[in-house]
Amino acid sequence: MNKLQQRIILQYKELYPQDTLKEISLKTNIQITRVFRLFNGSEMKLKEYESFETAIDEKINNNDFYHKAKECSLILSPQKLKDIYALMNQSIKLKTLQITSTPTSINFQLQSTIVA
Repeated sequence: MNKLQQRIILQYKELYPQDTLKEISLKTNIQITRVFRLFNGSEMKLKEYESFETAIDEKINNNDFYHKAKECSLILSPQKLKDIYALMNQSIKLKTLQITSTPTSINFQLQSTIVA
């Protein structure tokens, strides 16, 4: 399973933690047996990525996010926009670390940071 596929499945599970295979199948229009195989490591096809992305977008309503970002860019000071951008980057790095690291490597990295 590639990293993009892992990210999409993890994000879907975070947004819809209680969904059964049948509910996932209905939301994504992917056959239930195929959903099972995808969640067990089969490689996704492009159309399947798009189906999961659509389900994710519907839940988090990206249009509102982009609209609010545009509004911020028009109203807020350049310094405030820079602060928001830095926070977004920090959140992305943290999430990436959570996805790619094991608990022992996270502990080691935290200990290294504290010591340094």
